Amino acid sequence: MSVGSPRILFALLLRLAALTLLVLAAVGRPWPPPGAATQVVLLSDRSASVDAAELDRARADVLQDLRDTASATAVLELEFAGQAAPLRAPAARTGTASQSREAIEPLATDLEAALRQALSSADATRPAALVVLSDGLATRGDTRRALEGVAATEVPLLWRTVPPDAAAPRIVAVGAPANAQPQQPIAVGIELGGAAAGPAIVTVTARDQPATSAVLSIDAGPLAGVSLSVQSQAPGTLLLDVTLTDAASGEVLDSRNAAAAVDVQPPATLLYVANGAAPLASSLRAGGWTLRALRPSALDAEAGALDRYAGIVLDDVPASAARAATWQSLVAAVREQGTGLLVLGGEHSFAAGGYRDSPLESLLPVQSRAGAPGDAASVAFVVDKSGSMGASAAGVDRFGLAQRAVIESAATLGAQDSGVVIVFDVEAREIVPLLAAEARAVGRNDPCPCGSGKKYKKCHGKG
Repeated sequence: MSVGSPRILFALLLRLAALTLLVLAAVGRPWPPPGAATQVVLLSDRSASVDAAELDRARADVLQDLRDTASATAVLELEFAGQAAPLRAPAARTGTASQSREAIEPLATDLEAALRQALSSADATRPAALVVLSDGLATRGDTRRALEGVAATEVPLLWRTVPPDAAAPRIVAVGAPANAQPQQPIAVGIELGGAAAGPAIVTVTARDQPATSAVLSIDAGPLAGVSLSVQSQAPGTLLLDVTLTDAASGEVLDSRNAAAAVDVQPPATLLYVANGAAPLASSLRAGGWTLRALRPSALDAEAGALDRYAGIVLDDVPASAARAATWQSLVAAVREQGTGLLVLGGEHSFAAGGYRDSPLESLLPVQSRAGAPGDAASVAFVVDKSGSMGASAAGVDRFGLAQRAVIESAATLGAQDSGVVIVFDVEAREIVPLLAAEARAVGRNDPCPCGSGKKYKKCHGKG
């Protein structure tokens, strides 16, 4: 469910208004303030979604407060649902509306029309105030526009939230993925509450976007969760509106405008620069990435468009493969546009590829200097062991692959080198301290260096 949707923000405003009234009562300030208004229009929401008993209780409380604190104030009452009844003086109630429920269309709620009628009925020569008793669930009109209109008139509006009827059919929550690709089915989960007196229809439509709509018919009776599928034809933000409609009359029972937002974007494209076939390029394609493959000699021709790629892979590419201006374009794409960069070593890269003091070296976390004979290296293997490193949907054990990469990489280090193994999820933990080659090797059946007493493959070898 979209937290920033107008409906949610509106509900929060209603809660704030109710809290304000409670605070005023707690500090002993009379409500409404004496002299603030000589006429009050009380708007009572008699739509089917409102708990009638709770509404009558709230109405009685408000009328009693008005009698106690503002006896000179004239009070008129307007009952509304899809339509509004004529204003009248408040009278004792027996739990039924003064107008027939059919006359005010109880299956709908139009707060905008009710507020507009209340404003037009007020005597412009006398100070007035509006008091609304409602659950705030409007199915017609534009409630936000109505509230802005009331604010423009500077007529005070006080709101008391009335709980919805638990049995009334309603949309409780809407869920959708945050991201999707064009033409990809997007599952929209809708939690429904209450019970439908007759067959109902759930509709999901896209706003300002070429996308499919989804419609699902529901039998009469208790309402539960349903799932529909839509898809977008083009990239962009997909705003979804959800509507619950009575199948027989076509009346809207409940609706959620901008109930969910989905960011629809095509798969990210990577620029892969290598001489000939590359194992990593094949692996990325198999994983669903879109790749554009280039030979290093063609890199200069792409210099003006490097920032359009999500990432760039330089697979054993020497600095001499492109002009200095091309490398500067790469620097700008990475630093200013957030383009990803992966540089793979080999016979023609890093120090052997002339990276020393080049723009390309400035982007890398390592220096590219030729190693002197006998130079020792200290290597840290930092491995992610969070839940996302578990088996993928295709059955690939990501953590197992990472473990294998560490073992095979460590085996290439010389006797003068040293290494440390660090794993992390919510926090980092060193499981193999910095050790020289002679003391560093850890087999899968050796004791785990973390001191647990278990075999390495049982303790950390499988996450």
